[in-house]
Amino acid sequence: MPAFHLGANYILQRQSDAAAMIETIAREIVTHIMLVPAQIIALLDAPQLIPQSSPRCG
Repeated sequence: MPAFHLGANYILQRQSDAAAMIETIAREIVTHIMLVPAQIIALLDAPQLIPQSSPRCG
């Protein structure tokens, strides 16, 4: 968790909602995320996720 030690922001949602998560990630320009497998699956299955518009590294 070195990012927290260096002053990273922490965003906690009241409940797991893939659409809200996608919106928050885009709005807050999230660089690190911690999810359990069920949340990852929900995020990847969400119709709001458009992989072609996601920023890529490199």
